[in-house]
Amino acid sequence: MRVSKSNKVCGYVKAVQRYRKLEDRLHEKDETLRPLRAEVAEAGADMRGRRATLTGGQLGEAERILKSAASEVEAQP
Repeated sequence: MRVSKSNKVCGYVKAVQRYRKLEDRLHEKDETLRPLRAEVAEAGADMRGRRATLTGGQLGEAERILKSAASEVEAQP
């Protein structure tokens, strides 16, 4: 059986190899980030639970505090 060494075939093979290599790197990073994702999900659930207990006025006050804190962070060099 003859193996084609045309530019198209070589280019395709290199592209597949690069894709697989990048895919492997991505899966490694996913494994590394899994604990962080779990923490973010837990913090989000905590935030939503606490928000549900606030009254309208308390929620408005919290929003003002968050907005003020965000503008202070943006103002820092």
